[in-house]
Amino acid sequence: MSNDSNFLVGRYSPTYPDNDASAVRIDGGHNNFHVITNLMKPLADTLSVDGYNVTYSTHSFSEEVPKGADILVLMSEMSSDFR
Repeated sequence: MSNDSNFLVGRYSPTYPDNDASAVRIDGGHNNFHVITNLMKPLADTLSVDGYNVTYSTHSFSEEVPKGADILVLMSEMSSDFR
């Protein structure tokens, strides 16, 4: 499974031009192969170009993970390390 490595994110008129958009946190602390294999990169790049503030969480999920985020992206967690 892989991304289109030639995909270029381009947006001439961002929805949120001065990074005034919501903060988006992508959960990456659960051995998530979508994050580990960079499959989330096109989503993160598209959101960033449109003005969203995108960060990744790298620790186990707790009450602290969503703090400071307006949108939390969760996907299939794995019970063991994918690497």
